[in-house]
This record gives sequence, structure tokens and C-alpha cells, in this order.
Amino acid sequence: MIEYSVGILGEFRIEVKDSNGNITKQTDWQKNLITDKGLDGIALSSFCAKCGVGSGNNAPDNSQTALQIPVAVSATTHTGIGGWGFTSSRVIIDELNKQMRRFFEFTYHFPKGSIPNKNISELGLCSNHWDYAANTHSPNLTYNTRALIKDSHGNPTTISIRADEELFVYYRLWAIYSLEKKEFILECPTMSGSTELSKKSYKLVVQVERSQDNPHAPFAPPKHDDHYRGNMYIGEVHTVNGLGSWVLDPAKPAGTPALYIGAGLKDYINGSCYVELEGTVPANQFHRNKDPAEIKALVFFCNQGAFLADIYDTEDESKGIPKTNQYEFTFAFRIKWKRYDGDLSIIKEN
Repeated sequence: MIEYSVGILGEFRIEVKDSNGNITKQTDWQKNLITDKGLDGIALSSFCAKCGVGSGNNAPDNSQTALQIPVAVSATTHTGIGGWGFTSSRVIIDELNKQMRRFFEFTYHFPKGSIPNKNISELGLCSNHWDYAANTHSPNLTYNTRALIKDSHGNPTTISIRADEELFVYYRLWAIYSLEKKEFILECPTMSGSTELSKKSYKLVVQVERSQDNPHAPFAPPKHDDHYRGNMYIGEVHTVNGLGSWVLDPAKPAGTPALYIGAGLKDYINGSCYVELEGTVPANQFHRNKDPAEIKALVFFCNQGAFLADIYDTEDESKGIPKTNQYEFTFAFRIKWKRYDGDLSIIKEN
């Protein structure tokens, strides 16, 4: 089993602007709580569709699914780059602490008049989770995060919104990955039809894909009809100096690995905080005539990140897996996540 863990952290800041666009009130970046439903939402690709604000003052709790006293929900879903919804992102490589830290920033807008002459003291991100029984999105919003708004001293505070003011909430969803390389042994049988003739061992050296410049964004909305499972893909790439970056086959379309093999994940189990993919792939499925004769590296894409696997023959590390119809390999990939409780100031260094 190839397995990786990701730490998840959310933070927000607020700006209130008058009719001339001047900032009248604002907060610093401050951490918020990702609820239990929010952890599930990361698997279900339904985490950050909208933002809600309220006037409650109860302390945030993991089990909460709503604001204490709702006041308003952002009129539209977040706006952002292309179809992914985020307005900015950044990757920070921290070699000292062996971490890659990445955030996606979302912007939520409450136009003038949507919160007239009201006070707000709490907020959270919400979405319509997938209803398994009805096979559709639930009509009810579930809150995936919750926070009390705090002043510059870290104390809960209240912000008053006049009728001629508009509210902007900026939210950053952080993912913290280990840069540690992990080694796994992959057994590839040599087949003749359905008969196994022999078995050969290959070493997989797996690490997080460092640049994360590929078009697939972690925590992004699901594509196609995998509403409740998200997506995972496996494809062959060409790695760069073994440093956790990859380049594409120039003969293939831009932004596409040498071959994408899409696979549905196993059904997500609420509360498990992991997604898992298992599959068996014939080696000759990865390339056509123009491609190299051996599989040297694979990339695993999923909603929670991208991971590279360099492949070595255990008897001759200069060789990879031959691309013939006699070879096939079975893989199991699991990505887990949990709340990251580290210091925000450390995360933001560099």
C-alpha cells in the first residue's frame, strides 16, 4: 500500500469597504476550525462553495454543522482562476523542516445591502454535501468550518456592517505535505493470457510532487459524475533529476501526462479521512509506439494532491517496467488527511 498523509489548515481575514471602495474595517489573518463535516468535505470535493456569517458567540466545536445565529450567506460561490475557483495559490518548499506548504485562497463577496446595519461575530465555509440516499446534492447547507471573528489581540469581537458597506472574506486553505521519500516494493507478474508465468520486484520511491503546477488542483470541485468520490488518475511522466518535479511527453497535449488512466476511488466512508484507489494496469497501456520502452515514473493525481513514484528494477536500477502486454501491476494508493495544529507563523515563513 502506497500511503501519504496531508495536514489541513484554514485561515481567513475580513475587509469591509464603503461605497467609495475605502476599507473601513479589517482583521488580520486568523485561524479557523475545520469541522468533522469539513474533513469529510475534503474527500467529497464539496468544501468551500459559499461563506456564511452570523452573530453567535459560542466557541467553535468539531461537531458543529451550522452557525449559531446565521445572518447571511455569500450571494454567489467563490470566484477564481479558470474553473478551479481559487483566486490565488502559492507553494512554499521548506527544506529545513522537510515540508511543502501550499495554500489556495478564495474570495467571498457580500454586496452592499446584503447585511444592512447588522453585526457579525462568526463565520464559516459551507456547501451542499452529497446526499447518498437521494443521489443528489442536499438542498441544505452544511458548515465545514467555523470561527469567531477576533480583534488584533486575539479576542472575540463584533463587526458592524452599514447598509452602504460591502463585506469581503478572504479564505486560505492550507495543505502541508512531508517531503520525505517513501519506498515500496511492487510485484509485477509476467502473464500469458490469464496464467502467471513469473513475478518480478520493482522498487517505487514516492514523494509529493513539488511544483504542483499541473492543472489539477487539490480540493477542487469534482469532474464528470464522481460527485461523492472525487477523482484519481495515474499517468506516466518523466521526472527531473529525482527532485520531485516532472515534465510531460512533448508529443502529448500540453498539461497532460504521457497517458492518463482515470479510476474511480473506493466509496468514501464518512469520518475515515482517507481515500483509496486500487487497480491492476497492463504495462503496455501506458504508451504507444513513440514512447520509451519502459515505465520509469508514474504520477498519482487526486483531489488532495499529486504524488510522484520513480520506478527501479530491484536487480538493475537503470531499468523500469517493460511496456509489454505480458507485464501488469497491481497498485494500492491511499491518501490520508487530518487537522494541522502547527503554528501559522511557522507555516508562513519564506
